[in-house]
Amino acid sequence: MNAENQIPEAEKATARLTQILKQELNYCTCASAEVLQILFLTLSYGRDIPHSPSKVPTDVDRLPMGLGEWFIYFLESKDLLSHGFNNLDFSLTEKGRQLLEDMEKHASTIGLNLEILNQLADDYYVIGNYSLALHTIDRCLTYLPEYPLAYHTKAEILIAMERYEEALEAVSWVIAEKNNLTTSEEESPYQNLPIWEDVYFTAAIIYFHLARYSEALQAIDISLEFYPAENVKDYRKMILGYLQS
Repeated sequence: MNAENQIPEAEKATARLTQILKQELNYCTCASAEVLQILFLTLSYGRDIPHSPSKVPTDVDRLPMGLGEWFIYFLESKDLLSHGFNNLDFSLTEKGRQLLEDMEKHASTIGLNLEILNQLADDYYVIGNYSLALHTIDRCLTYLPEYPLAYHTKAEILIAMERYEEALEAVSWVIAEKNNLTTSEEESPYQNLPIWEDVYFTAAIIYFHLARYSEALQAIDISLEFYPAENVKDYRKMILGYLQS
């Protein structure tokens, strides 16, 4: 048995992936984590919303140096994607699709932080593609089953889909874990933590839609303790109106 056959399949797959990144994209391990995230997001847009990634509000800003069309042209020259008249309306080639799947599968070994899936789900939520957003955030939670921000994102998506009981389950998980999550950015295993006024405001919205107005009021009062936003104050007035009617 030769030495290559003794190498685990996962390790060989990672080595192949790293080699592709080096050869095709001039990628090196000294590059910042943002490089892989930009590539992952771009390839994901091309696969998930082909010929319409320009709908994502901030896609160009996320590409290298703001040169969105240059980056798309570069990836096309490597046969990873193709585009039409508008360079930002592109789709993935089979080679690009395989690279994207390999990047997700071997994310930890190449240094790709899969918290990026939460950002991707939020992008799809913003453009109103809720089913794709939900599918993406569920993928995120498959890899990061205790990632609090992803549960909050999932709650927001489920609210938009009017699936309020499921949304309540998601946001309740975050609130239940609050005492364990209120660590500093430096101490947290995650790059992004929940914004607590948003979490409790989300809970208030869910309770309101479930006609549980007293619980909605309690949640929104906690939100206001964190930050007294005017739109939250207005929502509180609406809840009070229902309680008093």
